[in-house]
Amino acid sequence: MKTDYTGYTTEKLLQDDYFIHTILHPVPETELFWKQLLKEGKIKQSDFELAVFFLRSLRVKKQYMSPEAVSSLWENIEIKNKNRLNRKVRQMYRLLLPTACGLLLLLLGVSYLYLYPHEETPTLMSVARSLKPEKETEEVQLLLSHNQQIFITGQEAKIDYKSSEEIQVNTQTIKLKTDSAAYRDATLQPMRYNQLVVPVGKRSTLILQDSTKLWVNSGSRIVYPVVFASGQREIYIEGEVYLEVAPDKKRPFLVKTTQMDIKVLGTSFNVTAYENDTVKSVVLVTGSVKVETRNQQVSTLAPDHLFTYTHGTASIQKVEAGKYISWKDGIYNYESESLAVILKRLSRYYGKEITYEPAVSSLKCTGKLDIKDDLETVLSGLMLTAPIYYIRQEGRYLVALLPAKE
Repeated sequence: MKTDYTGYTTEKLLQDDYFIHTILHPVPETELFWKQLLKEGKIKQSDFELAVFFLRSLRVKKQYMSPEAVSSLWENIEIKNKNRLNRKVRQMYRLLLPTACGLLLLLLGVSYLYLYPHEETPTLMSVARSLKPEKETEEVQLLLSHNQQIFITGQEAKIDYKSSEEIQVNTQTIKLKTDSAAYRDATLQPMRYNQLVVPVGKRSTLILQDSTKLWVNSGSRIVYPVVFASGQREIYIEGEVYLEVAPDKKRPFLVKTTQMDIKVLGTSFNVTAYENDTVKSVVLVTGSVKVETRNQQVSTLAPDHLFTYTHGTASIQKVEAGKYISWKDGIYNYESESLAVILKRLSRYYGKEITYEPAVSSLKCTGKLDIKDDLETVLSGLMLTAPIYYIRQEGRYLVALLPAKE
């Protein structure tokens, strides 16, 4: 969900990464976002204006600030304050003056962290949080940066960036709204992002401009830039995606999720990072990847290795990688898997509610299911390998244990 900024004070705004980035590097979408919050009265105009004023006043070069420089900065702030702020904000500023020294130290710390580059930037993560749709839809959505919104009907959506000016969606060619040279050259404009949202029960393939191909499973979301930066290709993934990354030694490919980052040059691998799932994983098919978790555990994977991350603990094991990516071809393989996990994946894949008795979750199964079949056929096949039965009630499915034979 997006951050709820209702009731945010000046000090709280100045500690928010997304606020800092969008005020210092505004784009039309973010300007509209803040205008809408102010219009709805979720943030006080005076708090917002004062936060913007302090933040822009502290846009200094990367250098040490002497006490004299700090004093001079305060003088400049007072002068600008008299010229730029209305009477209400000036009165508030005078009320805040007794605590301004503490606030200045806080702002200097925020400015230092923001202006000095460090390995893990919050930019893409903040953008991904802010772009997350508030409402779920039944169709695949392609949300483009120039306020283009495309709904794609059908079970499978195929999206191919043919050039910087057009994409092919299934059999339809769509012209993109672009800024000509600025669109093609990322150095001429602030970073803009597109988003692909695949609801439960649907799937999609996405071919980016660099020829990287993604198979996107049900209930997943991808956030990616309109134009990749010159030094690195970076995208955000929520859900399950299989990637075949186009090689480019000059521009490493970085996949960011809420719990881990995966860095590659050119390889194929599967990422599972659903927001509500406890276990996050990476399975390497070819090449090599480096996985770094949010608690700074770093692991390098070889082909046919599975990386899992659960409750802050990482582990690696040898597997047959092909079984973990067979879902993209309509086959679900599972080995000694909890039936609860199997049913949850089927529920997500088909977009149907499946509930089960608590005793069902203790069962473990091994086998494979053809998920190109309808759900009832798949559940009937599952009944052949486990002592269960299912009941359909108003479009919902209840799975229960078979009664013990007397």
